[in-house]
Amino acid sequence: MEVNRCIYLKEDNEISDFYERTFNTEGHTQLELHPNEYVFVGNEVYCYQDDFIRRVNYNTITSEYGGTIKPRNIEQIAAIDMLQDETTTIKLITGT
Repeated sequence: MEVNRCIYLKEDNEISDFYERTFNTEGHTQLELHPNEYVFVGNEVYCYQDDFIRRVNYNTITSEYGGTIKPRNIEQIAAIDMLQDETTTIKLITGT
């Protein structure tokens, strides 16, 4: 079962711990993350897949009918990344 979940890191000590524990091991994280879990670090978004954590790029969706759709915040950046991920077959986005 694949899970999409989000973790917000806002405190300075949480952010520095994330960078130390993640990128000193060449992208292989020592954090306890679930598959397809998103981590929000300040204004950056990371996704954990296949035992590797990758930085999520700012993507847009362009269609003939809808024009260009751009994310307005980090949650929407993660949502667009998840929608464009072909390795995950079932996707659910909820919000308040």
